[in-house]
Amino acid sequence: MIGHSFERTRLAVGVARPAAVFLALALAAPAAAQEARETGGWASTEFSRVRLVAAVEAVGPGEAIRAGFHVRLSEGWHFYWRSAGETGFPPVFDWSGSANVRSVDVAWPAPDRLNLLGFDTYGYSHEVLLPLGITAIKAGEPMVLWLRANYAICSDEVCTYHDETFVVRFPAGAAAPSVHAGLIERFAKRVPTGDTSDLRIVGVSAVGEGEERTIVVRATSAAGFLAPDLIVEGPASIYFGIPKTDLADGGHTARLGLPVTDYGEGVSLAGVRLTLTLIDGLRAVEQTMAVGQR
Repeated sequence: MIGHSFERTRLAVGVARPAAVFLALALAAPAAAQEARETGGWASTEFSRVRLVAAVEAVGPGEAIRAGFHVRLSEGWHFYWRSAGETGFPPVFDWSGSANVRSVDVAWPAPDRLNLLGFDTYGYSHEVLLPLGITAIKAGEPMVLWLRANYAICSDEVCTYHDETFVVRFPAGAAAPSVHAGLIERFAKRVPTGDTSDLRIVGVSAVGEGEERTIVVRATSAAGFLAPDLIVEGPASIYFGIPKTDLADGGHTARLGLPVTDYGEGVSLAGVRLTLTLIDGLRAVEQTMAVGQR
């Protein structure tokens, strides 16, 4: 292996709680991070390539700069979304070594639903770039974007845990587009928005009790639905399963029912705010709503 720091963990099966599939991975301390890869340098293994890239060559006069965390994967390997579903290991980002950076906003393109040893999770295959919105402390002055990233890259049976450091340096000067600007823009268009004239989530409610409990999400599509999917993020102790979808109104209205599995102490969902990501092909919308009770 060249240019990486990782530990390889074979997945365990037969655990009581699905998320515990990754217990060994989560507890395995990674080796010390490698020397930082400068401006677009790849952290490479035989199954993945990861880098930090920028959309501009210099800081420019404003406070906002765009960049991206870019991941390329070999066939059969995947990288996790911000929420793991039943099992998984979302990436953790540390920006504390940056200079002249007030904040970094990580955007997440709509993920795929994946199946890992029979468990449902969310992530990306082949390639993804997470668009980054960087806000400067002092506009127009040189900036250093520093990232220590802890992330897992997995196949169906094996996960590798990586600890890598990346640096992009922005000198003062005109914010001319870099060679990566088009790539960053392409993936930025895949990030679900909260405002769309096509897809719209109109309501969410909880139905039933105990093991029969479900949530029902109602949505509309001006162009008509093709094969909608829904990812629900809520309390940490609750898992929302694969939706059962009923279409009506010529495919313009969808009712998605998701089974609820509570691994905690019977949390009531009434009034709880959930983050709902509705995906239909290349279209996606994300909305946060409070659960009604029926």
